[in-house]
Amino acid sequence: MLFRDVELRFYDFVLKNRHNDTIRLVRHLLVPRKELKKFSSEDSYNTYQLPEDYFDISSLHVLASSGSCKDNLKTEEVKTENLEDVLYDWNTKPSFDFRETLYHLSDKDRVTVYKDDFTIDNVSITYYREPVQVSISGYTKSDGSESTQDIDPEWDEKTTYKILLAMAKEFSAMNSDPNNYQLSKDSLFESLQQ
Repeated sequence: MLFRDVELRFYDFVLKNRHNDTIRLVRHLLVPRKELKKFSSEDSYNTYQLPEDYFDISSLHVLASSGSCKDNLKTEEVKTENLEDVLYDWNTKPSFDFRETLYHLSDKDRVTVYKDDFTIDNVSITYYREPVQVSISGYTKSDGSESTQDIDPEWDEKTTYKILLAMAKEFSAMNSDPNNYQLSKDSLFESLQQ
């Protein structure tokens, strides 16, 4: 359980710091252009179901049509707090003429794509999937069931070592000094940026 917790925090840390070279550590978890199923359709937007193994978005791809013209639209994520301002501003609202639209992640499992003077024909996503959960056969899980198979981490050896080192630091900090735990928790992956 501690490995999974540290692994997901490591993954989140890397994705939040995409601008540096650490993004290469997670490239094997990138899923390119998976077509999304439409969940619902309204006058000004469509909602699509995200993949079950979705962890974080890389990019969203929208194919739209207006009349007999079809083209890919540039997509931009919008914060829901700014949604009304952006949707009704002539310069930022979805537009087929300018080949652009807006989207936001509705919740953990859906994405909403906005439309105005066009029809959305297809939406696909390039995303980072969740890593498989590590398991050791014979281990009793937190829910009381017993693990029946061995599943190794999906990370390369160097990255697995970094996760294990961070896990050991966290375990040590949690079991010795609660104040030290807070310091360690905040700086667990800082050495990756150097």
